[in-house]
Amino acid sequence: MKIALTLLLILLFNSCMVFESILGLDDCNYPSCDRPCIDNCNYCIIHCDKHNVPDDFNSRIEKSLDKQIEPYKESNRKLR
Repeated sequence: MKIALTLLLILLFNSCMVFESILGLDDCNYPSCDRPCIDNCNYCIIHCDKHNVPDDFNSRIEKSLDKQIEPYKESNRKLR
C-alpha cells in the first residue's frame, strides 16, 4: 500500500509539472512578463531577487531609452 501511495504521489507531482508547462504556468510571475522562470524561483532571471536586480531597474532603462531618443526628437523638431 505504501509503495502504491508513493508511486501515486510521484506521478501526481510529475503531471503537475507537465500541466504547468503546457499551460504556461512556468512563466515569470511579474506583471506583463512572459519570460520563463529560472530554477527555484517564481520569476525570470531579470525579476528574481537572487540576481540582485535593483528595484529601479525599469526606470533606469526608461531613462536610458529617453536619452537615446532625445537626439532624434530634436532633429524632428528642427525639421518642422
